[in-house]
Amino acid sequence: VASGQSAHAEGTYTVAGGHGSHAGGHGYFNKEVLSLGDGAFAHFTIEESEPLSVPVGAQGDFTAILGGRDKNIDSTATDSAIIGGQWNKIDNTVYGAILGGSFNYITGGTGSSHYNTIVGGFHNDISELTTGTYNIIAGGNTNFITETSVGCGIFGGVDNEINGDSEGTQG
Repeated sequence: VASGQSAHAEGTYTVAGGHGSHAGGHGYFNKEVLSLGDGAFAHFTIEESEPLSVPVGAQGDFTAILGGRDKNIDSTATDSAIIGGQWNKIDNTVYGAILGGSFNYITGGTGSSHYNTIVGGFHNDISELTTGTYNIIAGGNTNFITETSVGCGIFGGVDNEINGDSEGTQG
């Protein structure tokens, strides 16, 4: 269904509701691929229903999801992208990116959270950021960057954590 002005929808169970948005791919048992933000783009497949308790797709303005399966950019995130992977999520942030991997999350907090990136890996999390910016997790498993971290990076490894008023790298 293409309901937004100049919107385009293709595939099965897809909804393009934002102005100039595109939704494509294949939904799963009435769980639609959504592209609700203005200028948003979503083209992926929904395969699993269990971990998805909320609608999935590019819901924020100027967001994009390309390829992969079962992922979401919430309406509270803008100018962000997820490319490939499965069960990845971005919300409450600006200029965030997740490239591949699975169960990776970028979640802003009460303040401004910008320019955070996760590249691959499994269950990596940049979250609960009050003013965290310019952080990266590259690969690895169960790595966390939280709170007011600025300019921090975790490069591979398992169970690494950076939190608070810190700058630096681990891994």
